[in-house]
Amino acid sequence: MQRALSELVAALRRSGVAVSTAESIDALRAMEHVGLGDRDVLKLVLSSTLAKTMGDTSRFGPVFEAYFNARGEAHSDLFERLRAKGFKSDEVDTVREILRATSAIEQGGQVYQALSEGSFAVNRLIQAGARQVGLSRVEEPARTGFVTMRVLDALRFSRAEARLNALRMQLREALGDRGDELTDALADELNQLRAEVRAHVASQLEQRTDQRPLDQVPFSELSPAEVVLVERAVRDLAERMLGRAAVRARHARRGRLHVPHTMRSALATGGVPFKPKFRGKRRRAPRLVVLCDISDSVRSSARFMLLFMHVAQRLFEAARSYVFVGDVKEATALFRRERPERAVQLAYAGAIVNVADNSHYGRVFGQLLAQHAEAFDARTTLVVLGDGRSNHFDPGEQAFRALCGRVARVVWLSPEPESRWASGDSALPLYRRHATQVLPVHDLESLRRAAREVAHF
Repeated sequence: MQRALSELVAALRRSGVAVSTAESIDALRAMEHVGLGDRDVLKLVLSSTLAKTMGDTSRFGPVFEAYFNARGEAHSDLFERLRAKGFKSDEVDTVREILRATSAIEQGGQVYQALSEGSFAVNRLIQAGARQVGLSRVEEPARTGFVTMRVLDALRFSRAEARLNALRMQLREALGDRGDELTDALADELNQLRAEVRAHVASQLEQRTDQRPLDQVPFSELSPAEVVLVERAVRDLAERMLGRAAVRARHARRGRLHVPHTMRSALATGGVPFKPKFRGKRRRAPRLVVLCDISDSVRSSARFMLLFMHVAQRLFEAARSYVFVGDVKEATALFRRERPERAVQLAYAGAIVNVADNSHYGRVFGQLLAQHAEAFDARTTLVVLGDGRSNHFDPGEQAFRALCGRVARVVWLSPEPESRWASGDSALPLYRRHATQVLPVHDLESLRRAAREVAHF
């Protein structure tokens, strides 16, 4: 029972299911409790102890089916499988003796030896072939067939197939027609091994694709699972910046160490700086205003930038948030009252502005000047999140220039790469003349760079 579970766990790990030692022990205890009599119960128990996610569950089923037959017995070595097919013990023993003489690697002996030892040995053989080929460096799922052939070559699989002709003659001489049937059964075993190698290669390549580095994956191309990972990374980034901000705040309360004055004062104490001297304290903290386009065209990027700004706005003494599509409304109270994810969800549900409108930058900049001018002063950093596409409306360059003149700096974060800033209805080249910085933010790496710029004050 323990051997069967070890083989199953090895196959699960090979298929991409992470199984810890503790989980293996729990599964063994569960197997000992329910036994192998009821296959359905066994599958349910093992699935509950070894599969932790929906993805693990989907991988568990095929692996379980491959290792347990309809009677709930574990498939072990080649000879037990031959007996299960109806071959007599003396016939199986004949195969055992003939295969024992086929041990040379150049004749494919390692393949027959692994089949003889059982599924666990087959798993090790496949993994060894994958390491020899360098499967970990292959990232193209479309090359599954080519890589499978390379792994089979590393196992000298073609030599094992060629060896079948000699085995057929030996078994026919020893057992007559039954020898041919046994040879056909061995051929089926080799075909099954070929299928297992291909499944292993496909699983590893698919898993590597699922775990692709997310730093440079465009926000618009993220899968739902990757969106969760990126959101977690965005929160971590904001929290780390808050940590650095706390250190700067402590320095600001007492001032930074003034080395020249400290060393001069230390002359009175023989060069020992008993009384550190500090520079003057910072009296004025910066302010932040975030203006975010939440139209459909920028949704994939804006949700991450809003999530970041919701957390990072604590870096600033006074932070105010505005969202817009055709009109602009303040979202500061909503972002303070709700959790980040909930606030973003409500914003996109139309709780603040009508998200079905077309973006109208010119109208938005005019409304900000007319209705919210008090939010912009010489200590303010204005962060604009949007693609600058005016839908052929008045881009409002004069109003935007007036806003830029009221604040300390303007950082524009565009969800599009720079190559598209001058295409179609984009007015970003006009806004770029007046903004302090215009930065592309279309993946996690570019968001990190932009975050450092925004938090630098």
